[in-house]
Amino acid sequence: MTYSMVKTCSNKPTPVTLVTGLLGSGKTSLIRHLLAHKPPQERWALIINEFGDIGIDGAVLSAQDTPLFEVNGGCICCSAQANLAQALNKVSQHESLDRLIIEPTGLGHPAQIIDLLQGHPSAQNFKLQNSFCIINLANFDLDRYQKSAVLRDQISLADYLVLNKTDLVSTQQLEQSETFLKSLRPTKAAIIPTQQAKIDLNWLDQTPTRPSFSLLEAPVHQATVSQSIQTDSQLPEVMRAQIQVGPVSSIGWVFAPSVLFMRPAVKQWFDTPPPGLVRAKGLIRMGKQWQQLNWVVGHLSLEEQAWRADSRLELLFDYEVDPKPSFQALEKSLTNLIQVRDL
Repeated sequence: MTYSMVKTCSNKPTPVTLVTGLLGSGKTSLIRHLLAHKPPQERWALIINEFGDIGIDGAVLSAQDTPLFEVNGGCICCSAQANLAQALNKVSQHESLDRLIIEPTGLGHPAQIIDLLQGHPSAQNFKLQNSFCIINLANFDLDRYQKSAVLRDQISLADYLVLNKTDLVSTQQLEQSETFLKSLRPTKAAIIPTQQAKIDLNWLDQTPTRPSFSLLEAPVHQATVSQSIQTDSQLPEVMRAQIQVGPVSSIGWVFAPSVLFMRPAVKQWFDTPPPGLVRAKGLIRMGKQWQQLNWVVGHLSLEEQAWRADSRLELLFDYEVDPKPSFQALEKSLTNLIQVRDL
């Protein structure tokens, strides 16, 4: 019986753990540690991506009881993505597995790996359970975070941050790094300080809680809301719509990732916003990328973000909203901003 037949019958896809991090952060060391402590009755597989044609990490991680598939000669986040699909097909030929660990190169953005795991036919027997970003604290500071788009994407994407090499930094530097990373959005399920990339194996079994629906965090909004209403939406591919009514009111939507926001139309909409709008925030798909949207007192900003599981938009008003007519009017105006396209 092939692996794919087992998954079809049991309807339990193999959980996938994604391990990201810049070059030298400790990804290979972490995976070696996990393999050394793997329960003997469990069967795992590895997909290791190295940018060059000579697989160094693969040679280090090879183990007789753990099938290993190397994807060399490019980054599986972009140029070698087809090779990743082929590797997933090969993994599918193995008997039932308990876990697949994927380690992309430290040079690439991992967002497209998740795109593939979410919808590609080669990934139908796999499900992303959690993702870890390994950070070398000895080389981490605010300046590097701001300059490295790859690092920002890896951190934004991850469910868990592993702060490695804590023995090489001061207590103050560790505390400052933790404070900064805890301030980022979306918030992380956990931040794990460690040395030599050694983490408890139990972290692999955790399925993190995804970020909450609310994007806006204005204290006055939270203090004055008197009623929260779940409502039906007439917009396409809306997974959830919510109205919070009070002296300060908000209206928000969660869209499927197939919803595409059109940049020119979004900019035009915010040039002439609806009366009473005082704040807007969103994480929305534009083209093949996601953007963080912020609008305050007539100023709109869009900043590229890592892959998201959905798109979210929330609008804050300074007057009490009548849910039915205001919601309907807003939705009618928003229909011109979106299209539905496959990922």
